Amino acid sequence: MIALLSLASGCVDGDPDRIGSPQGGDPQDDGVWVVPDDSPDAGGGSPDMGLGDALVGEPEPGEPEPGGPEPGGPEPGEPEPGEPEPGEPDAPGPGALPPGSRCACDADCADQGGQAGVCVTGICMIRASDPCASQGSAAECPDGLRCWPIRNQGNAPVCWPDCEAFACEGTCDGDGSCAPGEAMNCDAACGELCTGDGTDRPCGADNPSGYCDEGAFCEGGRCTGLCSPEHPAGICGQGFECQNGACVPLEGCGTWECDLGQACDDIVPVPGVLDPQDPAAVAAGYYIDTRREYAYLRRDLVMLLQWSTCQMRERFPEIGPLGLADLTQADGRIPGSDVGNTRHPSGTHDGSDLDLAYYQTDGLSDAQIICGDGSDDNPNGTRGRYNDGEFCTTEQNIVDIEQQVFFMALMAQHPGWRIVGIDVTLADDVEEEVARLRSSGVISPVVRDRLQSLGYGRAGGWQFHHHHIHVSYFD
Repeated sequence: MIALLSLASGCVDGDPDRIGSPQGGDPQDDGVWVVPDDSPDAGGGSPDMGLGDALVGEPEPGEPEPGGPEPGGPEPGEPEPGEPEPGEPDAPGPGALPPGSRCACDADCADQGGQAGVCVTGICMIRASDPCASQGSAAECPDGLRCWPIRNQGNAPVCWPDCEAFACEGTCDGDGSCAPGEAMNCDAACGELCTGDGTDRPCGADNPSGYCDEGAFCEGGRCTGLCSPEHPAGICGQGFECQNGACVPLEGCGTWECDLGQACDDIVPVPGVLDPQDPAAVAAGYYIDTRREYAYLRRDLVMLLQWSTCQMRERFPEIGPLGLADLTQADGRIPGSDVGNTRHPSGTHDGSDLDLAYYQTDGLSDAQIICGDGSDDNPNGTRGRYNDGEFCTTEQNIVDIEQQVFFMALMAQHPGWRIVGIDVTLADDVEEEVARLRSSGVISPVVRDRLQSLGYGRAGGWQFHHHHIHVSYFD
């Protein structure tokens, strides 16, 4: 679904290792340039199991529920067809671009001195009047351009613009010519010296896989932003609509399944408030119980979390909101990286890990020590009345096991589930509750098996989970 600009590199004098550089070593040995053979890979994907299949009853293949806007016309508030949205690049007029400009098709490039414009790997150049007499010959070109042939296009002679003569939207090579930048390309469907696909042209009705400005993607030939504060009427996953920059279920709890292709892996802020008493926290079923800078997560896991906390409200109507502890930073790095003091082990909290409070019997499910009567407030590594600074030292605790395990079963719906870390004293309680849910038919064998992947105890490195759980998913 996301249309990424796929480009290829071009002429770089003196660097024979780069695609598009002269073949055979030293560029002085052979003044022939090569158009790259570009074969972009497709990305994206979707979960392999339908909503509810893994949670309730025997697992069977499912289908995503219908949702989202009907095709065929703009929704209220959307621009009419042909009207650009924010993030949609302005397409140049035919033949309007001078040499050195970025291009997608031959027709984008203006003629020069009576010689036809041509798009070469994403940069406008000019067709030479004759074969190049020598490397960098000026005789075949208008003023300000020089001639080099292109090997894999029948040694087609092309006039490359001088950077001193034209504004260059690519890169200036060792000869002072304007060359395509690294990873640039253009559309082979409309450019003789191009090897790219439609992703190299702007998004439009005639190019529904084209590129858009950063923060937007091409959907049905129009550039559309994903739902965010910057795109308050943007695109959400199936079963949700964008309201004031946040994805809200259209009906019930929506779905946890992300259908936005590669955008499902984007690191996004988790919408939410900091105050557990705020009506918005009660309605959402969770609140941010850490610094907001550390409340970022993969988009698909945000959807899973929102769906799970919504389901908890449906099953336990009197439940309070759950505290979200450290997730990741906006750059996908471990919380604390921004101040040079990471708060978690290397290799964790890259957008696929969640530290969450336990559901508790004291009415406030925040990130606190759950050992004993919940009164300990000692820091990690320091002994308290009911804990040794790493683990609970008593079987007594304030965890609501029924709610806790049901929530974990909801989160285990995702096929990328890897493990959940808990306090060592809770392992038996969790295993017993999982067995009870399975025997009563509430969860499927799939979820039961996933929930058997528990992390606890010093041997596994699971210290300090006496005040929160750690849920981890495969990338």
